[in-house]
Amino acid sequence: MSRLWHDRFGTPTSLPQMAPTTVSPSRLRTLALVVLVGLVSGVVYGQFESSSQVDVDARLSVDAVRPGDAFEVAVRFTVEPPYKIYGPEQERPLFATRVEVEPPEGMRLLDEPLFPPTQVTEVDYGPDFPDRVYVFADPVVTVVLRMERTEEPMEDEDELVLPVRVTYQACTDVDCLAPVQNAPLEVVVPLAPVGAEIVRTHEDWFTGLADAPAAPVAQDPPRPDTFEGLWQTGAWKAIVFAFLAGLVASLTPCVYPMIPITVAYFGSQSGANVQRRVFLASLYVFGIILTFTILGVTVALIGKELGALMGHPVVVIGFATLFVALALSMFGLYEIRPPSALLQKVSGGGAKQGPVGALSMGLMLGLVAAPCVGPFVAGILGMVASLAGQADTLVQGVVMGAAGMSAFGLGMGVLFFVLAVSSSALTALPKAGQWMEDLKRVFGWVFIGAALFFLDILIPAAWTGILFAAWCVGLGVFMIRYTVFQHVALRAVAVGLILLGVYLLTWTGVNTGVLRGLPEAPFPRSLAGVLFLPAETIDWIEDYDEGLRIAQEENRPILVDFWAPWCRPCIEMDARVFSRPDVVDAIEPFVPVKLNVDIPEYSDLKINTFGSHALPYYIFLHPDGTPTGVDLEYAVSVEEFLDAVRRAAERKR
Repeated sequence: MSRLWHDRFGTPTSLPQMAPTTVSPSRLRTLALVVLVGLVSGVVYGQFESSSQVDVDARLSVDAVRPGDAFEVAVRFTVEPPYKIYGPEQERPLFATRVEVEPPEGMRLLDEPLFPPTQVTEVDYGPDFPDRVYVFADPVVTVVLRMERTEEPMEDEDELVLPVRVTYQACTDVDCLAPVQNAPLEVVVPLAPVGAEIVRTHEDWFTGLADAPAAPVAQDPPRPDTFEGLWQTGAWKAIVFAFLAGLVASLTPCVYPMIPITVAYFGSQSGANVQRRVFLASLYVFGIILTFTILGVTVALIGKELGALMGHPVVVIGFATLFVALALSMFGLYEIRPPSALLQKVSGGGAKQGPVGALSMGLMLGLVAAPCVGPFVAGILGMVASLAGQADTLVQGVVMGAAGMSAFGLGMGVLFFVLAVSSSALTALPKAGQWMEDLKRVFGWVFIGAALFFLDILIPAAWTGILFAAWCVGLGVFMIRYTVFQHVALRAVAVGLILLGVYLLTWTGVNTGVLRGLPEAPFPRSLAGVLFLPAETIDWIEDYDEGLRIAQEENRPILVDFWAPWCRPCIEMDARVFSRPDVVDAIEPFVPVKLNVDIPEYSDLKINTFGSHALPYYIFLHPDGTPTGVDLEYAVSVEEFLDAVRRAAERKR
């Protein structure tokens, strides 16, 4: 049997109706940055046809049908345990069970197909999967079609063929099979004349089903090219997260010293009654919001291009270097200060009185806070770029970008609004002291973690795990030994970080082969070498015939990538392997063809022509379309993929 996904990257065992279990190396950076011990789900797909585990048959409720008679057709799915199939309300990329009929002349469908009830489970598998899954608990699933024979006479016919088409996908808690789509099922309906005696048949198939309520039929998933669709796909969660991130950012070491300055500025406003304070404070916060909104709109305008740019080694190393520089500043090696003129204006010495001054103060606060809020802004901008990339129109993308960063600015401005309106609230805040210096150093560690986050795509999984483990242990020891944070909760966080570091180190050793006697993944080419790589992406061709034509005209070999939108390892390979500059360079001599097996033509090509049931499946072809003898089944490591590319290139005719 071909190796499965978990043989190389751990043992995730999660069917889209079960609880998530384990984590892959590519997720380590997320765990370290948010300092959570959690398990990230993955879905393992063993790609064989669902028909290998599901039998489909049909029966009539009567032995014959007279003109004007109503009757039922039962379509039964018998699923081999432990496989299950999804209900009709299931959203993509998983496949809902569907039964469709095309009534011939002389018959009509009375109602929507009647499905048995499903079990509903809330899940959180990320943006690529729905937040609910619906499965039939019983291995025998019977769907009833209510039909009627019309009274129109038929010429010399004693039976009709009722064409039925079925779609379904079978999954267990460790794999999902390739879906069966629109498979034909012919049901023969015997005809009887008016007045003939009719006998009910196959009553065991219909018992208890005639009066059962039908399960709701799946609706099309929300389209991200509408505001409603963007909202339903999770935009509101990003906005709430951005607001909360702004609240936290207002307490960072760069922003906190602005609190007494803010109180002093608004306290100096002549004739500032409560109404005027509220008005000026609102303008102050609006200035903060405007600063970040402009940034969000800018990112939204280039949202679809930003993703590719962020994967370029120069950009990655640039961000990592920036965060290391900020970290060294937090550690006290040097100090990053805004221009003195700007500081003077913000401190109130050069600030104007009245509305213009309040608005200007808010606009400049974002610049003063930049050294500390960088990681927050980078994270929010990433979400903004993603949401803007989902929108089909420029206006929608800009609105989503503005909303995300406006929420961040609003969260950051809440504390300042309260203090501007009521200076007495200042007494509720802790006084400046050694805790602020210690907090700055903790933020230095956070910036180091941010640098590791960006470098993760350039270094092997083993190194990623080791570096994040060291980061967790180092931050935990620092908080215990070198800070004034003595509260039991903070000490518990520090101990948790140390334990997390030990866990990550052990997990990395076991799952990358270091503790199993296997060779460790080699370190990639030097970072200095990748600095000069051009910003490249793979321009996949999604038509097989077009790919063959180009290959023959240019005498180039072909790389064919068979994938599906519901195939989690396929998506993981795109993010983990095909985003790497060395992989992009290696496959440049090939014509890259990417075929979606949800299209029956390409599913048949993979199974019947190339003889593979695996997914993802990669095969290297000569320019004339004949196999080179090199192919890869399921997800593989970067090193294995590059080795396959080299072997295919050596067999070039």
